[in-house]
Amino acid sequence: SDFHGEYYRGATYISAGDGEARAIFEADIPSPRRYEVFFHVHDPYRTSRMRGDEHERIEYHIFVSHAGGTDEVVLRLRETDEGWNSLGTFYFEKGETNVTLTDESPSGWVIADAVRWSQAE
Repeated sequence: SDFHGEYYRGATYISAGDGEARAIFEADIPSPRRYEVFFHVHDPYRTSRMRGDEHERIEYHIFVSHAGGTDEVVLRLRETDEGWNSLGTFYFEKGETNVTLTDESPSGWVIADAVRWSQAE
C-alpha cells in the first residue's frame, strides 16, 4: 500500500464531517528546539474514478500543538503531494506534544496516516 510504516502499512479513515471526530498523533520531544512537522498524505483519489469537484474540495484540518500554542494548518488535497507534506516549523519544549487531525472537510474521506517531527536546521 501507499501508507507509511515500517512494519505495518495502514491508516484509518472517516467520511468528511463537522470536525468533531479526531485522530491524535503524539510524540515525546527529546530536547527543546525547532522541529519541522510533516503529515503523510495518501490520496486514493489520484488513482480512482473520483475526479472533479468532490476531489477538488477535500481538505485536511490539522492542529499542531507547540511551545507557542496551537496552530491550525489546512491542507487542500489538490495542492499536496502524495507522501510527506510540511505543516511548518515550530519550537517545541521537551516532553509530550501532539498533532490533531479532524474530520472537517467539505467532501470525501479524511485519511489519518502518519506524522513526523524532524529537527530543523
